[in-house]
Amino acid sequence: MGREKLGPRSPEGYYVILARPEAAGELEGIEGLIVEEVGGTLCIKTRSRSAALKLYRRLAARGLLMDR
Repeated sequence: MGREKLGPRSPEGYYVILARPEAAGELEGIEGLIVEEVGGTLCIKTRSRSAALKLYRRLAARGLLMDR
């Protein structure tokens, strides 16, 4: 799994992952995250590609990602 699963970076340079609100408990232990709740969706941003991939894999395995 590579960069194509994460999509392009935002104009500010962040990888953005959209997740269900239940995913908040899965964010422990990953540093450098910015988390915002927008309309019942968690918007998780990080500049670290490795942290983004780690989080993406964890959330995908648990079915907590939102459809884009």
